[in-house]
Amino acid sequence: MGWMYTSKPKHVKVKDFFQSQFGNNVEILDCKVKNLRTAYMAVKEKATGSVCAVVCLLNYVPNDVYNFGYKDMDESCGPNADECPESVLNLLTETDNEYALEWRKACRKNIADRKSKPRLKVGDSVVFDDRLTFCGEQIQEFDVYLPKRNLFKNRGRCYQINGWRKMEYHLKDEVTV
Repeated sequence: MGWMYTSKPKHVKVKDFFQSQFGNNVEILDCKVKNLRTAYMAVKEKATGSVCAVVCLLNYVPNDVYNFGYKDMDESCGPNADECPESVLNLLTETDNEYALEWRKACRKNIADRKSKPRLKVGDSVVFDDRLTFCGEQIQEFDVYLPKRNLFKNRGRCYQINGWRKMEYHLKDEVTV
């Protein structure tokens, strides 16, 4: 269950690449790549018509002949990557596999959590519920600088806060109860 490294031409989309890797017995109905590191796919088995999720962790090695690496697993393996988009989840057929059910539940919870939080845009002031520590300094309030790159500012300094989407926060102007 290790990583597979191979050559993937830059112009070939991830969905098309995996369709060729998985063969003619299955059809990839939808494929979404999150943060360039994880591909979530709804894969239909042609013989039975059942649709399951396949998660592929991705790695890019641009200056190597073997420039593309992946580690694939289906939902019955209970993958740790649980940021599957709703569009992929909605295509899956019923299952009784307990690992797949737990994984789907975790993905749905992450979707609900994300929808319940305010969407941050450049210039917003955000306050995290917990203080974050940078070089011994604890900071709780930031200005949103580049949210897609996890960059925030505080008193002119730029901070990268990976995983901020899973943290509890609110906009500074919002009243918390």
